[in-house]
Amino acid sequence: ISLYREVQRSFHGLDRIARAASELGRNRSGLLNVAASGGPAFYCLPEVIKQFSDRLPGVRLSLTVLQSSDILDSVARQQYDFGIADVPSEAPGVDIEALPPLDSVCTIPVGHVLASKRKIWPEDLRREPMLMVSHASHQHQRIVQALSTLEQPLDIVFEASNSGPLGALVIDGMGNAILDPISASAHESKSVVIRPYEPAIRYDLRVIHPAKQPRSDGAKAFVELVADKLHQI
Repeated sequence: ISLYREVQRSFHGLDRIARAASELGRNRSGLLNVAASGGPAFYCLPEVIKQFSDRLPGVRLSLTVLQSSDILDSVARQQYDFGIADVPSEAPGVDIEALPPLDSVCTIPVGHVLASKRKIWPEDLRREPMLMVSHASHQHQRIVQALSTLEQPLDIVFEASNSGPLGALVIDGMGNAILDPISASAHESKSVVIRPYEPAIRYDLRVIHPAKQPRSDGAKAFVELVADKLHQI
């Protein structure tokens, strides 16, 4: 059954690409303006963009990296065709499309005492220096909630507006970080140990569309490539 679904999804994606190419030929589409948060923009979308460009070389792509809250506002004002970020399932002025769900992971410097554990639990992070994404992000709020069972405040030693710097700082031994698996996997071979975190903290990457606006076949094809990439993680 799973093989059938994979084949079915592949054929569906190829059909979408073909329709997007036809749409481009009729001059209804030539540019996709995309906004994305840091993790997917740096560590997921480059491969998707290359695949899309190979299949539809006539479509010009533009990618802007923003914080999740800014993506919601900008897409609602129709400044972008769509956005990709970890956001709530509903927000005013936009339609939100689910992508394959992922679980956040704990990244630990090689040689750290926690690196020997198979899973990381809240009590393991008591008194540990933590590196976090910005307090304004949806991911930050879920991490803090997941660690709220600890009897003392988190020792947050650094925050960044996106996950980009956090992996590098884990490598340097500044602290541990709970990251989305996309960003974490980019640092896995660079002196970082990745462990599952329990109880699971969902990382729900979603596509944000302007509310009640038609979606081009090019946009749909791009989103399907993103979904395929996430299925591989």
